[in-house]
Amino acid sequence: MRRGFTLLELLVAVALALTLAGLGLWRLGTAVALQRVHGAALQVAADVERAREAARRSQRAACWQRLDDRRYRLLLEGSATVRSLPKFVFFLEPPPGARLCYYPPAGEFPASTRKIVLGDRRGHLRKVKIVGVTGKVIVP
Repeated sequence: MRRGFTLLELLVAVALALTLAGLGLWRLGTAVALQRVHGAALQVAADVERAREAARRSQRAACWQRLDDRRYRLLLEGSATVRSLPKFVFFLEPPPGARLCYYPPAGEFPASTRKIVLGDRRGHLRKVKIVGVTGKVIVP
């Protein structure tokens, strides 16, 4: 009667464990990347919504403007704030320089740009849609 495991049995068990761990890490990396893009979309949606509410509240125009691949500007109540997207997330639409402006008294949104698309280098995409005359912000 033998006791313990042979070297071959141990090598097979270690190889199987490493393969399963590698698959788990790959799936975890994908989940983290998806969450990063989704979080960036929520950040942009919240800032566009801030512009909408600022136009209603202050009775002055409020705008969101894309600056480059990772930065955008909020023009609220006469002051400008530059914000950045998280690492590895970038804008796909609208083009740089595009503005989304809300106008008082009801925060009306007459712009032709109706969506903001974010993505990463893995191809994960997330859209922020602006709908209706009032420019309601939705992250589908």
